[in-house]
Amino acid sequence: DYTIENSNRVENSDFFAYYTYKGEGGLNNLFVSNGISINKNLSVGLKISYLFGNLTQESVSELISAGQNSRIAYSRRNNINQITFTPAIAYRHPIEKDRKFLNIGLVYDLASNAKTRRFEGFEKRDVFSVGVLPTFVDTLITIKGKTFLPSRIKAGISYEYINKFLVSAEISAQDWSSYKSFDVSEPELTNRFQMAVGAEWTPDHRSNNFWQRSTYRFGMNHTPSILKINGKNVSETNISLGTSLAFSGGQGKLTYIHI
Repeated sequence: DYTIENSNRVENSDFFAYYTYKGEGGLNNLFVSNGISINKNLSVGLKISYLFGNLTQESVSELISAGQNSRIAYSRRNNINQITFTPAIAYRHPIEKDRKFLNIGLVYDLASNAKTRRFEGFEKRDVFSVGVLPTFVDTLITIKGKTFLPSRIKAGISYEYINKFLVSAEISAQDWSSYKSFDVSEPELTNRFQMAVGAEWTPDHRSNNFWQRSTYRFGMNHTPSILKINGKNVSETNISLGTSLAFSGGQGKLTYIHI
């Protein structure tokens, strides 16, 4: 969801040109997942996802001179839908029986060629109307094609002391430079390598003290954008805090409220 605007004087004329570039949309993910235990310590799983949604891009050029205005818009919408698969494996290695464990997990999003229907068109727009109404629309093309979505691999490891603490780390990699839409690549897209760490701590899960038996969590992740702007990658760093407040439910049972 972005808007970029700039303006220039048209060479050898009295016109000023105003350009607006917009993009919006995204993909939704409806999925079902399940896992089974191979043995006491090893599990495998599979997620089946249905991706659907649309991506819309628009370029508007407006020429302004004394007594003359002209606004032309080019729009392109890609409607995407595809079923994708994500297998996973997890191994739980006991360090101290029923107390301490080393957990390792691996997830792999398979690459896919998503079915895509593209609509392209030009509009000549009324500059003076409220809401910018089109005066005529000329649809140029409607075609079917593919959008290549790159694979992603994610690996995580955690050290767990049951009912006491857990520390974890995770990395994921996805080669967005291989993305293609209708066999055309996007040179401004780049690889993404994401890192995340987290921890949780329960002072004393058997304590009668409310704050001692509750659990506290901290997390941080660093995510570079897949988009290069002026040759530089934009990135973001997020910090999260959480808690599970443990309320007594009687008979030694606890009820948790997660925040």
